[in-house]
Amino acid sequence: MIDPREHESLSALLTASQRMSIPVMLVGAFARKLGFDDARGLAPPRTRDWDFAAHVPSLTAYEDLLRCLEQEFDFDVSIERGTARHANGVEIDLLPVGALAGPDHVVRRLGSAMTVRGYAEAWQLAPWLEVGPGLSFQVPTPAGYVVLKLFAWFDRRLLKHLQDVDHVLQHFDITQGERLFDTDSNTDWERVTMDVAGAWLLGRDVAAGFDSGTREHLSAIVTAIDDVAVAGVARRIASPPSDQDEALVRARLEAFGAAMLPKAFAATCSE
Repeated sequence: MIDPREHESLSALLTASQRMSIPVMLVGAFARKLGFDDARGLAPPRTRDWDFAAHVPSLTAYEDLLRCLEQEFDFDVSIERGTARHANGVEIDLLPVGALAGPDHVVRRLGSAMTVRGYAEAWQLAPWLEVGPGLSFQVPTPAGYVVLKLFAWFDRRLLKHLQDVDHVLQHFDITQGERLFDTDSNTDWERVTMDVAGAWLLGRDVAAGFDSGTREHLSAIVTAIDDVAVAGVARRIASPPSDQDEALVRARLEAFGAAMLPKAFAATCSE
């Protein structure tokens, strides 16, 4: 699963975080691989980056964690960039989240801003998964992963974030067929076809696990995704994408939004 260099570096991170009582959660490409792709036999992302969120009470605690990695675990760190590169060549990115965010759920640091809304719920739901022999980290559920990726898209407008979202919406399990026929689901059957059933079920999971404030912000993000972005996401499926590819991307987003926050999404779509 991981090579010896990665095992050494990640073990050091886990030891440092536990010593300082700072929880860390795997996010980014390897979170998708371990928490979604591997269980479904899907091709993993090509990146070998290791991205983690660190739940810290203050920026001082965040910087102390980086300094601990540097002074005690043979990492070369950049406080400014939030990176730690081990002497063996493995690089880890650490994102500060937690109580240091303002009332708007944004962490502002060194001229940059990162939305951390949704991290608390994603963390609470995240299972522990083994990344290597005797080495486990918390990893977001598919619902948590999509939530964090949508906020990353909102912050940075990088197409790869939306492509990751669509990858999960497209391949999310629809084998739990009884969920589609749940009498309490209030399913909009005209909207939920088999092409978008997985996306709709994932929206249901977000509705169950994330608070209304988070979901209202997500609904605004999803409904604001324009046709240019949709076409860019569709290029993940085919290049050049067909009109049908783009329509399916849009339909998956709409089904996800409808299940996640039905009333708000229906009102927006009817305008």
